Amino acid sequence: MKHTYKFIIVGLFTILLILLMLYIYGLTTPENHEANRTILIAAPFDTVWALLSDHSTEVLWRTDLESIVRMDDRDGNPVWREVYSSGEGMLMMDTEILMPLNSIMTDSLDQSITPYQLIEGRLVREIVDEGMGFGGTWTITVLEVAEGTRVQVVENGYIDSPFFRAVMHIFYSPTDTIDRYLEMLAGYLGTELQVLNE
Repeated sequence: MKHTYKFIIVGLFTILLILLMLYIYGLTTPENHEANRTILIAAPFDTVWALLSDHSTEVLWRTDLESIVRMDDRDGNPVWREVYSSGEGMLMMDTEILMPLNSIMTDSLDQSITPYQLIEGRLVREIVDEGMGFGGTWTITVLEVAEGTRVQVVENGYIDSPFFRAVMHIFYSPTDTIDRYLEMLAGYLGTELQVLNE
């Protein structure tokens, strides 16, 4: 019996020590972070833009979503509640929507291709739920190129808790969420994606 208590005490002490070490490590990591992923997808610009810019259709291709509910606007910006397969939800707001415009820059991967005007659109989405301990924005830029469509997602976020910062830093890649998002998009379109930045 004494041995059992000893093992329990040692086990609890070890767990507390690990949690303390994670917390201390988290204090050394920055509260704010940036993650960036750029891909090339072999699909028409109009198709990709339509899927990314229309929240209401995301349940068609995002396998992590159970539903999307339109909420009241905030300061004239559209707000949506994403309800996930786990049952949890999150409020998202489109703070900027730049409709597709002709770009004067050529962005072909193959520099031998004759330059031509390209089409570009941009979205900025922000987590607007309060008291979650984390938040931030995604800036999604969609650009028509000769080879298909280039999609760039830039995450600017923050995590308040040092403990969770440590867990995210040790066990997850900064681009994990972005990568899953883009992989679901390519999977729905039935095409491969090419990562342009590692």
